[in-house]
Amino acid sequence: PFTTFYFNLQEGKFDHASRTFHSIPISWQNCQWDSFDVKELIPESFSLPEMFTNCNHYKLGRVEDGIKIDDVV
Repeated sequence: PFTTFYFNLQEGKFDHASRTFHSIPISWQNCQWDSFDVKELIPESFSLPEMFTNCNHYKLGRVEDGIKIDDVV
């Protein structure tokens, strides 16, 4: 159901790949050096590991350096 809600919010498409959460180490690094990049660790981050996998194989695009967005690293 969350994907459906997200599509409704984003006018039927995924957000730009460079703004998609795809890597814990990169997000951690960005939070350390960029005061505008703020993340919240929700409880599901610790108890629902399947939230980090793209089990439906959605095409989420590629970031600027060509890396394909899929499962969270």
